[in-house]
Amino acid sequence: MPRGRKKKQPFEDLDQDFKDDVANMKDEEIRHKLAEVAINEHENKEAKKSDQDLQNKHDAYSLAGEIYREGTKMNKLRTAYCYDVLAARGKV
Repeated sequence: MPRGRKKKQPFEDLDQDFKDDVANMKDEEIRHKLAEVAINEHENKEAKKSDQDLQNKHDAYSLAGEIYREGTKMNKLRTAYCYDVLAARGKV
């Protein structure tokens, strides 16, 4: 028996009404629906770009995480250096 999480179905988050509507559409209607969704996504991305509150929060998050990024960077360098010294001594 496999372990881990059950694989999620790719469209399980879509509401059933949408799936039923699309399944009953003609090909041209589906193409129109695709265009409508593409336009909606473009508008969504444009709204995200112009959302100043989101940008402010992103900047604050980035600034708050800087100390952790720097710490991780130094720890990686220190780990690599220690490993390199041990390798030069033939210990690894």
